[in-house]
Amino acid sequence: MDKWLLIDDVRNLNCDETQRTFDSGLEALRRERWATLCIDHDLGEKEERKNGYQIINVAIEEGILPPHVQIVASNPAGMRNIQRALLSVGYDSRDGRNYFRG
Repeated sequence: MDKWLLIDDVRNLNCDETQRTFDSGLEALRRERWATLCIDHDLGEKEERKNGYQIINVAIEEGILPPHVQIVASNPAGMRNIQRALLSVGYDSRDGRNYFRG
């Protein structure tokens, strides 16, 4: 079954599970294998380093990044950071929002 995880502090999308914070999002990625990760950059955290870009970096380091990542961020700089991180590890995209492992 292709399960989708959303990590976003405000959006509600049609995903199997939604996590609202940096810590709960990482825990969900570590707990289960997901087909798709929908991720926002700004997670409403007080600490600057607790954002979607940092989740992507940790997921890359730990080898837990799903094969499909959909960026749902509205922060242009944050979105570019996530895009660069995904491209640096071999993900590819045709539309700049949906990334697939190459």
